[in-house]
Amino acid sequence: MRLSALETSFRDGVLAGDPAVLAIFEPGELSEKKRLDIYRNNAFSNYRSALEAVYPVILRLVGTDYFSRAAQRYVQRYPSESGDIHHYGREFCELLGGLPGAAELAYLPDVARLEWFIHEAFHAADHERLDPSRLQSIHSEDYPRLRFALNPAARLLRSDYPIRRIWQVNLPDYHGEQRVDLNEGGEMLLVMRRNFVMEVEAIAAADAAALMSFQRDQNFGQALDAALCIDPDFDIGSFLQRFVLNETIVDFHL
Repeated sequence: MRLSALETSFRDGVLAGDPAVLAIFEPGELSEKKRLDIYRNNAFSNYRSALEAVYPVILRLVGTDYFSRAAQRYVQRYPSESGDIHHYGREFCELLGGLPGAAELAYLPDVARLEWFIHEAFHAADHERLDPSRLQSIHSEDYPRLRFALNPAARLLRSDYPIRRIWQVNLPDYHGEQRVDLNEGGEMLLVMRRNFVMEVEAIAAADAAALMSFQRDQNFGQALDAALCIDPDFDIGSFLQRFVLNETIVDFHL
């Protein structure tokens, strides 16, 4: 058996609780079940710790017992495919939406998605600031064909709930008013790492539409159309100035 196949088989056996996976080892003093339990406990404990590090607000919202059960189900359904633990946990928001009792906390998946974006953006690559003078060399007739690139450390998220407020008041170091009004409605958020500090800010719907167009590699004309559909008074000049200066937009090409 190839090493990769052997490792995959052993991983799947440990997660499934199948003692037969230990047949590749010499018999020991402990029973196969006890030996397997050691592997399983260590594996689930390490994965659960990794998820707790990424989702501290979800942990606080649902409690330790509920989180542990959710983490165990997640590990069994989504075993790690990478040697880098920072890549683990992306689908946790999807799993939360289908767990028992999740309907009572309908905002949980979006809060989890926000925490994943914060984690992902924090570990994203750096990128140099866009020099605004580069845009001056572009002829006006070529502007519709421009394709802008977002900072690798930027993420966009839309929610029907005030998830930034929910996230904020449940941070471990938060001190202040705890009240959250779910009737405030949804919001569009920009998650961004600036100087190794994570920032979560609400942005206008038209701004978000244009940025999402860039994220989908659509051109400047398509982004402008998307923004104008939401806000007929959308000021593209002001938009570009703000999001270039704050390093959300970091590059472009024709």
